Amino acid sequence: TKPVYDLPQNLAGRKFRIVTIHSPPFVIQDPKNGKFKGYLVDLLKLLSEDLNFKFELYQVADKNWGNKLPSGEWTGLIQDVVTNKADFAIADLTVTRDREEVVRFSKAYFRAGMALAMQLQQEEKTLFYWLNP
Repeated sequence: TKPVYDLPQNLAGRKFRIVTIHSPPFVIQDPKNGKFKGYLVDLLKLLSEDLNFKFELYQVADKNWGNKLPSGEWTGLIQDVVTNKADFAIADLTVTRDREEVVRFSKAYFRAGMALAMQLQQEEKTLFYWLNP
């Protein structure tokens, strides 16, 4: 099968250092042996096979996705990528304007139709209830 992404077909000899964060079901780190599994780990393994590269996956030290500090510095996954500690991050990472100023994001791979729920208010129905919006 032909890959659907637009990257070089052979990254033989390349080894990437990739930062992640424990966030089930996307990335799960086993507390006993430190190994990773989950949707994104499976995706990373498939990409590494298709593109012929190796990787080292590690948990971000501060267990933070990445916030911009008042000083302009970053925390978490974003910090590790910006400071070249990691070649890239793989996580369920939200795209924000601040983050887009310092890192490049892939196309979205997951969309969640999340919403708030409120108690349904029972209204008294009159003969003309159907005229109400």
